[in-house]
Amino acid sequence: MCFPDWNLSGFVWVWMLPLLTAIWRGEKKRYGFCIGYLAGLVFWLINLKWLWTVSGLGAMVMAAFLALYFGLWGAVAVSVGNPWRKRKTKETKEGKTVILTGKQKEGIEKFRRESISIRKELRSVQLELRRDIDKLDANLKVINIGLMPAIIIVFAVALGLVRRRNSRWHQAASAG
Repeated sequence: MCFPDWNLSGFVWVWMLPLLTAIWRGEKKRYGFCIGYLAGLVFWLINLKWLWTVSGLGAMVMAAFLALYFGLWGAVAVSVGNPWRKRKTKETKEGKTVILTGKQKEGIEKFRRESISIRKELRSVQLELRRDIDKLDANLKVINIGLMPAIIIVFAVALGLVRRRNSRWHQAASAG
């Protein structure tokens, strides 16, 4: 009862393409919000068909509220989520694009070189850390696989010798 009886299940894969096309045509968040809100309102009015049997006003209010989420999504999609939006360049008060001076370009290039050298140093530190971790791992394996059983064997032999000596001492004490 909740969903319409239309058998159009294939549209689930393409329903958003016209909406994204309509939203991405705009440049302002208000435009994206309005398109998204309208799409959300239509979507919820159709999908809340079951609520009309209880309260028509309630269905409209609920659809209007839930459409806000579509509107917020549209506002984000028109600005941040638009892969084809025009990137704004920094402009001066006269409206001309700012061109970097030679000193600024040199500073940027110096920063890039320093960044590359720092990344190289970081990679070498990470490599040394990885080697240290591998060495520690090998040492722990030797301890766990070889040394621990050896310690247990030595302890068992020592305990056996102590018990043997004690049993001989008790035999000698009881015989004597």
